[in-house]
Amino acid sequence: MTFDEIALVALQAAAGDAAAIGRVVTLGRQELHLPPRLAQAWEVSPEAQRARYCETLLFEKFGAKSVDSLDISAYEGATVLHDLNHPISSSLADRYDTILDLGTLEHIYDAAVAFENICRMVSIGGRVIHVVPSNGYSGHGLYQFSADLFHNLYNKNRGYTDVAVYVVRRDGPRDWFAVPTVIGSERINIESLGRLLLMCHARKTHNARAAIFQTDYMREWSLPNLLGIPSDCTLTARVGQEVSMARGTLGKTLLRLTPRPIRNVVGKVRSVAKLIISPVKSDKPLKHIRLGPTLDTCSSGGGGLDSLFLNV
Repeated sequence: MTFDEIALVALQAAAGDAAAIGRVVTLGRQELHLPPRLAQAWEVSPEAQRARYCETLLFEKFGAKSVDSLDISAYEGATVLHDLNHPISSSLADRYDTILDLGTLEHIYDAAVAFENICRMVSIGGRVIHVVPSNGYSGHGLYQFSADLFHNLYNKNRGYTDVAVYVVRRDGPRDWFAVPTVIGSERINIESLGRLLLMCHARKTHNARAAIFQTDYMREWSLPNLLGIPSDCTLTARVGQEVSMARGTLGKTLLRLTPRPIRNVVGKVRSVAKLIISPVKSDKPLKHIRLGPTLDTCSSGGGGLDSLFLNV
């Protein structure tokens, strides 16, 4: 697990103008890997550069009040020993202002429990920062992650704000692209020739629990999705409970009387018509971000994303 220039950009993007990142925990102890030119550009002190791990840099550069490292084993000197496959103890709840996951979650089998542990450990007003594999990492860990997961994991219904998700090339130019949340039933599928990392940061505003579902399915479950006729269908869910659906009388009648083959054909016609009427350019939904000592937003421009392709 590595604290490199991508981790630096992720931390700066998340911290913004905040004076300090407070009480920090890294998931796994993070070795520091910064080439001299990057260390100079980021004004990293010689002491921090000589350190094997990132704690000195977090104290000096980002004003950390304390830095813990959490791991299943003490082989690298972690200060907190815990298996994230299992729920944390109450002593770790609301304990940290900043949680850094710089390539740990993909190695944990029960990722759902691990994510819930993170949500419990971060304090109100605190930040969660992930840098995890997206494309091209099959075999690196147990999982590769989708942007839609993080948009659904960290949102206002679950007590989070200031949510941002990016993908970045791991090899070659460090071009960053901001990935928006899915709108309606449109998925955002990202394909790439090279390896991609995904970065997410979010700030916790309050404690809340809500079930997590893929966004486009939420829309399918929430509407009759038949001939474009809306109803008062709603989806209600609670963690640990089955999903219940409530449809209006019109929606119930249509769904009961319309044969499934007809519904399927109508849905396909509507999808094709939407594409013809409103084509989506491959690079439009992503903002291009240049890597540097600061994050500079620039337009993606026509022509596009080089080795990165976006299909909506």
